[in-house]
Amino acid sequence: MPEWAALVLCRLASTHKLAVVANICAPKQAWVEEFDRVGISGMFRYTAFSSDFRSIKPSPVLYREALRGVGAQSHEALFVGDSLRHDMEGAKRVGLSTAWITPRPQPHPSVDYLLSTLQEIEAYAA
Repeated sequence: MPEWAALVLCRLASTHKLAVVANICAPKQAWVEEFDRVGISGMFRYTAFSSDFRSIKPSPVLYREALRGVGAQSHEALFVGDSLRHDMEGAKRVGLSTAWITPRPQPHPSVDYLLSTLQEIEAYAA
């Protein structure tokens, strides 16, 4: 993870409840170790890994679990992701606002905010 991205997460975590919702096909230990290595594990209030819940995005299971884990309702949260199909469409079906990080932004019914980098999310987090 680039240092700038860890700094963005650190700033966001100081004012917002952050969670991870990730599709992974193996036990989460490697991810947890990487989060520890780059110093971001303490920034997340909750992690919802597909391997823990036997469900993958775009299923609503992981999104709802993350909302429960941070104590939020769907209308209070913003989901940030890079996959239109797995992240944006699934999050939108659960009632979340969405921010799509993509190098080729294009409007889509499942997308509320188009971002070309993670750094841009800070403009919406104020």
